[in-house]
Amino acid sequence: MRTDIIVVGYNTPEFEANTLSAIIAHTSYGTYQITYAQNARDNSLASFWNELIATSTCEQICLLNPDTVPAMNWLGEMHAVLRRDPNIGAVVPSSNLVHVSQVLVPFPRMEQDWSKINTFARTLVLEGSLDCLTLSAMCVLFRKSTWHEAGGFDTDFPLYGEDSEFFWRVRTKLNKRLVWCRSTYCHHYGQQCTTKAATDGEFDYVEMRKRAMELFIRKTGYSYQTHGALEQLERA
Repeated sequence: MRTDIIVVGYNTPEFEANTLSAIIAHTSYGTYQITYAQNARDNSLASFWNELIATSTCEQICLLNPDTVPAMNWLGEMHAVLRRDPNIGAVVPSSNLVHVSQVLVPFPRMEQDWSKINTFARTLVLEGSLDCLTLSAMCVLFRKSTWHEAGGFDTDFPLYGEDSEFFWRVRTKLNKRLVWCRSTYCHHYGQQCTTKAATDGEFDYVEMRKRAMELFIRKTGYSYQTHGALEQLERA
């Protein structure tokens, strides 16, 4: 099955170039394409994701933040989890930074040396996987059919929360599992695009996160503050 790795940039060319280079260097599994696009300033991320996914001809979609470095063999291991059960709706890797940390071992957030990132990834002796309440789209793999069945990302969210709400629907409306594949790793520098945009005066970062939290609670009836992106339901 073909995978479309979608990277949406937002005016951080140095981080985006690093992410794209890491994908090419560290992806050895299957047939894939990279879709890289800069988001227009007046588009919500949800609407932009929806547009890119709708026009994709691939059966599987991987959303990847533009400030990440996926480690060696990342996509193959995530694919293996997604393939093993048709009722799995989406898969995420281990990461140093995504709402709540998935990796308890301290590791420098701003590490630029890929060899150190790959070495760290190999030290993760986290076998198996965990089921989750909802997921972050920092790095996430799912079938395009799942996106279609769930109705796409909610464009009421201008930024933040759209991923958590979408995967909440995948689990609660479609009754599909959301799985954390603990054996693979994606390094996340975290909030590079939004921090730069907020510094440039494009929006109030604190207010935007607050609005996203309130909207998530209103739409799901569940506390965004307490759910954690990877709060586990049970061991898979």
